[in-house]
Amino acid sequence: MSRAGEVAAGVVADLVGGAKVAAAPAALRLPLCHQETERMVVLGSDTAAALEGAMRAWRPSERECDLAARIAAALEERLIFASVLLVGGAARRRAFRHPVPTAAVCGRDALAVVVEAALIAAGTAFAWNPTVRGGKSEDTFIAAGDGAVLVTNTADWPVVLGRPAILPTSLPG
Repeated sequence: MSRAGEVAAGVVADLVGGAKVAAAPAALRLPLCHQETERMVVLGSDTAAALEGAMRAWRPSERECDLAARIAAALEERLIFASVLLVGGAARRRAFRHPVPTAAVCGRDALAVVVEAALIAAGTAFAWNPTVRGGKSEDTFIAAGDGAVLVTNTADWPVVLGRPAILPTSLPG
């Protein structure tokens, strides 16, 4: 092992008390207090509202990068700074599960995904994102003492069978 590797291994051992590194992340997670849970619920709801608002203004002739910019602006208006912002138009969202926005025109539909750092940092957040034929729907939950708490619900997006609806792929007119 190189000297740098030995130093890194020593730092990791010190941080986790000599425990195996694979077990360390789970051991370092702490439950969120009630106030932090409430903060995560507000953050998740605000993030979803920003994304939904930006998606309602989407048009098939729009470029992926322009949609991403509108989503980022809507988030930043709420002082939310995404760690990950993915946008893929009709062709690219089918080719790439996690499409980085490009100058390509969206076409008949678009996929957008926002990941917010504080939800990840909470250490108790998890996403449920089933892929269905021709679409993807994702929610974020946090693990709480009494079960999972949905944090990305705004009650302002169409819902089918308890899940966010995948909107029609063509717009009238």
